[in-house]
Amino acid sequence: MIIKSFRAANFRNIKECNLEFDENVNLLLGENAQGKTNAVEGIYLFARGKSFRRGDDKDLIRFGEEGFSLSVEYEDKNGKNKLEYAVFGRERRRKKNGYRITKAGDMIGNFKAVLFCPDDLDLVKGGPEERREFLNVAIAQCYPHYVSVYYNYKKALENRNALLKNASKGLYFDESELIAWSSYIAEYASYIYEYRRDYV
Repeated sequence: MIIKSFRAANFRNIKECNLEFDENVNLLLGENAQGKTNAVEGIYLFARGKSFRRGDDKDLIRFGEEGFSLSVEYEDKNGKNKLEYAVFGRERRRKKNGYRITKAGDMIGNFKAVLFCPDDLDLVKGGPEERREFLNVAIAQCYPHYVSVYYNYKKALENRNALLKNASKGLYFDESELIAWSSYIAEYASYIYEYRRDYV
C-alpha cells in the first residue's frame, strides 16, 4: 500500500495543506507547532477510524472554524483509492471513492498504516488495557470484520453488567436474560481470543 496524497482543511492548527508523497521514504520537516504531527494524525485517522490522541472530533476542528475536512489518496493491490472524512457540527461525512460510508467501522481496514509515537511505550510500561487496545486497532486493520465482533462483545458485556447491577441493588431481573447475555459474551470472547492469538 502506497500513500499518494493527503489534503486537510481547518484540521487542528492546519488551515489548509496539500501533501504529495513519493513511493519511497518521505520526511515532514518544519519548525515547532507548524502541524507536522497534526498531518500525521490526520493521515492515521483513516487507518484507525479516529484520532490516536485522546479527545472528541470537535477537538480536531481549527479554532474559530465550524468543521474540518480530510482526504487521503492511496494505491493498493486493487488500484487507486480515495477516502474522505469531514466533520461539520454534529454531522460526520465519510466517503470511499465518492461513495458514502455510513459507519465509522466500515472505514477501518481500507487504508492500512502503522504509527509509532512516544505514547506507544505504554505497551511495555503500561497495563494490559493499553496492550489490548493496540491489538484491537491492529487486528481491525487486517480483518475489518473484527470491528463488529468486538462491538457486539462490548454491547453484550454492557447489557449483562446492567442486569448484575440491578441484582446487586435488589431490583428485579430476568435470570434467563442474564444467561443469554453471558452466552453471547462467551461466544464473542472466543472469537476475539482467536483473532488475537492468530495475530500474535
